Amino acid sequence: MEEKWFDIPSYEGYYQISNYHEVRSLDRYVPHSFSGEQFVKGRILKVSKTVKGYYFYILSKENVNTNFLLHRLIAQAFIPNPDNKPCVNHKNGIKTDNKLE
Repeated sequence: MEEKWFDIPSYEGYYQISNYHEVRSLDRYVPHSFSGEQFVKGRILKVSKTVKGYYFYILSKENVNTNFLLHRLIAQAFIPNPDNKPCVNHKNGIKTDNKLE
């Protein structure tokens, strides 16, 4: 299967998530204290793990860093939520298993 990238809700133009569960930043200009703005090249982000065993990423927008659990990013991007339910669980109980199945 070919890797496809999708915008992360509320972070369009900043970050994307793939169907292989990788997160990347996009090329963009960011504010800089001396030059006004600075070009930042996009890259694949490194995943971290919480003390409770969940994978997470730190996403930044307008100088505000926010932690996002990987399974929640996957759910937002790939699972329809017409009832706007607030939670997503690992059905098999394995915190590091983020497959859609």
